[in-house]
Amino acid sequence: MPTSDPPVVYDRPMVDAQTASELAARHFGIEGRATELESERDRNFLIRDVNGDRVVLKVSGREESLELLQTQHEALARIRARDPSAGIPEPRRADGGETIVTDAIAGETHLVSALGWIDGRPLAHARPRTERQLRSLGQLLGRVASALSGWDPPAARRPLKWDLGRAGWIAEHLGAIPTATDRELVRRLFTLYQERAEPAWAAL
Repeated sequence: MPTSDPPVVYDRPMVDAQTASELAARHFGIEGRATELESERDRNFLIRDVNGDRVVLKVSGREESLELLQTQHEALARIRARDPSAGIPEPRRADGGETIVTDAIAGETHLVSALGWIDGRPLAHARPRTERQLRSLGQLLGRVASALSGWDPPAARRPLKWDLGRAGWIAEHLGAIPTATDRELVRRLFTLYQERAEPAWAAL
């Protein structure tokens, strides 16, 4: 049964675009200009080399474990193997052959990796969001879930604030919503979650 433990608070790595360019060159042999991308926990950068090749350099926070990143890469590999047309990026190998390396940045050790670039636009930036677009997204999520069916690695089970199975922690933070209208909306949705979703978790 999922718990309602509050999520871990992560400190994002202190990495700028210049440092990202240096990391890409030093570990992956990619010489190019770095542009920071939006992210929540890591620092992600688009690296574009002189030949037009593009990769995403990921500098993980110090709280992230090697086991978790290896699990993420394994998930990508499983999806690509079972559904090659899903458009899943592939990790790039560093000069030593590994896909995850360590580097000391601003006095702290961080894990660094690089993934192939996938063309497109983030859903958060898509306006308007059409029914066709949302249906396509649902189909893709279904394909990903099917490709990962039956796979449940231990490293993937960790506190994560987007995990609906642990959403109970939200209750004590409703007061952080500044307007009464929005607060009431979230309260109603959270009540539905408690009444309908929580009792069903054990059967999933």
